[in-house]
Amino acid sequence: MLRRWSVSALVSGFLAVSATTGLTGCAPTPKAGTIDVVGDSLAFQANWGRPTEFLAGSPKGSNVVLDLKPGIGFPDVMAAQRKRVAAARPAILVIALGTNDAGPVDGGWNSADDRELRALMALPSTTTCVVLVLPGHADKPTVTATYRADLKAARAAMRTAAADRRATGQPTVVADWGAVALAQPALTVDDGIHLADGAPSTPDRIVDEAAADAWTKVLWTGVAACPKPAGT
Repeated sequence: MLRRWSVSALVSGFLAVSATTGLTGCAPTPKAGTIDVVGDSLAFQANWGRPTEFLAGSPKGSNVVLDLKPGIGFPDVMAAQRKRVAAARPAILVIALGTNDAGPVDGGWNSADDRELRALMALPSTTTCVVLVLPGHADKPTVTATYRADLKAARAAMRTAAADRRATGQPTVVADWGAVALAQPALTVDDGIHLADGAPSTPDRIVDEAAADAWTKVLWTGVAACPKPAGT
């Protein structure tokens, strides 16, 4: 016997599935000038105790929300970012993640990481410019061969995801922190990953100014590469 489904039940079911996947396809048009930055420990370091310096390269008059936490990956920001999208933001979404998703604690880079990255990129409006800050490492002995391979895979996957989104007409930018870290090993501590922290660090400063400025320059250069809104 066929079971009857009401229209409201079907709609409710669709919305429930969409909410869990992030693929609602009906994100509201974001407010102009809104920028959300989601990032892990590198972003956290660059901002801690120096919020004015962190935002120095941001577009004039922009409204910036920072969601920065050590040790996080793509899934950890989904719920909060979904709420921000529902509140009609951001015009620009900066994703400064991937280091932990590719890390050994998370099992290295795999197909699940790729799906989670793409789900996060799919959350905002199709008019939102997504900026992917690529992870990387300095060429130091503490960065194992396995981690290097996983970071390389993450970077390649992020470039592919960016190209795929861009191919649909959605503005997408790649900002390559990894290339900077590899070229300038003095910008990272001995683990080859985290920003140089000076000697010694203090409660209000946990990062070397040159390292933090180099990292934020990559971020805001990526933001500056986003298409400008019509009429500006």
